[in-house]
Amino acid sequence: DFRYYTTKVVEKFYSVDQEKLREYFPLETVTEGMMRIYEDLLGLNFTKLENAEVWHNDVSMYQVDDWLSGDTLGYFYLDLHPRDGKFAHAAVFGLQLGSLGKDGTRDKAVRAMVCNFPRPTEDKPALLTHKQVKTFFHEFGHVMHGICSKANISTFSGTRVEGDFSEAPSQMLENWVWEEESLRMMSGHYRDGSAIPQDLLSNLLSSRTANIGGKSMRQIYFGIFDQQLHTRDKVDT
Repeated sequence: DFRYYTTKVVEKFYSVDQEKLREYFPLETVTEGMMRIYEDLLGLNFTKLENAEVWHNDVSMYQVDDWLSGDTLGYFYLDLHPRDGKFAHAAVFGLQLGSLGKDGTRDKAVRAMVCNFPRPTEDKPALLTHKQVKTFFHEFGHVMHGICSKANISTFSGTRVEGDFSEAPSQMLENWVWEEESLRMMSGHYRDGSAIPQDLLSNLLSSRTANIGGKSMRQIYFGIFDQQLHTRDKVDT
């Protein structure tokens, strides 16, 4: 019920047409724009590797190089569509950690990003909701966290940090999906590449704080419950 009513709030008070927005977020356009933003932000270069060895035809593999030095930092896989037997949520898995080996050389970090975005249909490419664009940007932040890490010991490599910080880089980076300039970089109508109409985009940006009270109360509940659970000598189970 909560999700139903939060959606209704966005539709009624902010006039955000989620289905109309989807037409401006074809997966291929979002992917290209998102990678360009990350390349610019982090000083990297992504190269898609043709004929790479992958576990399914849906999967693509990329090489990550540092702009200035030209050094290869690591590799990542994108596995973006659902299929039978596949992990059903969005996550990033570390296949190899980018830490120092016994000989003092740094291993290349390898990450696999797994999502379940819609497949193309007969008459349309794969189209994302803005929430899915946010998920994509967030999870790719984990990919970059793992590949750009410079830890010497594998125990501390990539997202192997304190639990409270493991989500911090991605949560900060996902703010780019609420900026007009970056949204225009990774959007375009699936038919002709035209830009999102200004009124539709403005309404979307205005809805950023919609339902924030209810979402904050949910987090407060989790925090209070956790404190109650861990500060009692005895718990009635």
